[in-house]
Amino acid sequence: MLEVVEPERLVNSFADWTLIRRLVPEGKGTRLLLEHTGFDLDDTRRRAAFDRMGPGRRELVLPEFATLVEAG
Repeated sequence: MLEVVEPERLVNSFADWTLIRRLVPEGKGTRLLLEHTGFDLDDTRRRAAFDRMGPGRRELVLPEFATLVEAG
């Protein structure tokens, strides 16, 4: 873990990548912003990894995060 600013920011890294998660109040709810950096999209293997992560975020990570936020 690189940085934790409760309850709004969580930063961690692995390999050459950094993942920043931010919670931003919006109306009566909260918006989750993900920033994933460190990808060399000109590298075939890293591009493939990047492309595989999108569906995983939508189908696994985001629903799990929503459950944690709702549990408060």
